[in-house]
Amino acid sequence: MTIYSYLLLLCMVMFVTFFTQKNNILSLMVVLESLMLITLSSVAVSLNYMAGSSMVMILLLCFAAAEAALSLSLLVCFIQVNSSCEMLAMNKILFAKKS
Repeated sequence: MTIYSYLLLLCMVMFVTFFTQKNNILSLMVVLESLMLITLSSVAVSLNYMAGSSMVMILLLCFAAAEAALSLSLLVCFIQVNSSCEMLAMNKILFAKKS
């Protein structure tokens, strides 16, 4: 098996894990970050075969860092508002009946 096969298998496992996480937002964010890093590593492996593409790798790394910072800031704001990182608290906010 090549490295692409391993990365594809790992990506599928993380994709299934993403949809089975229902209790904690923090674990959901960790799985989402690992999916992003798997995608980044597969792009890095594919760009390794091309010459002169180091700028694309730096750009992708910047996007991954910005995505991680955004998700962490959203999680911190959510925990400050609800004092909990449980998915049940998010469901109460999103699906609350307005009178």
